[in-house]
Amino acid sequence: MNGDGLDDLIAGEYNGYLNFFTRNANGTLNTGTRLRTQDVEIKNPARWEKGIYPAITDWNNDGLKDMVVAFHHYNDPQDTKTCVSLFLNAGTETDPVFEDKGYIMAGG
Repeated sequence: MNGDGLDDLIAGEYNGYLNFFTRNANGTLNTGTRLRTQDVEIKNPARWEKGIYPAITDWNNDGLKDMVVAFHHYNDPQDTKTCVSLFLNAGTETDPVFEDKGYIMAGG
C-alpha cells in the first residue's frame, strides 16, 4: 500500500480501530499505526464495537487506493446491523490520505 512493492497489512482491532503495518524486505512487519482521515482515527462508530473489516480497492477509478470498510454496528443487542463506509484517497499512491465519504447504500 505504501508503493514499495512489498505486501503491507491493514487489520481491524476488536475495539473498532484500523491499523496499518508496513512490511520490511525481510518479511517482518513494522509496528502498526492507526489509520486516520485528515481529522480523526478511523473507528467503528457504534457504541459497542464488534470489529471492523477493511478492503482496499480503486473505488472511483482515479488510480489511487481507496478503502471500503464494513463493521458491525449496534447500539443495543436488539439493534444490530452491518454497515459499509467508503473512504476515498485524497493523497497519493505512496502516502494515502483518506476522506470519509459516508455509508454505501444498496440501491441508493
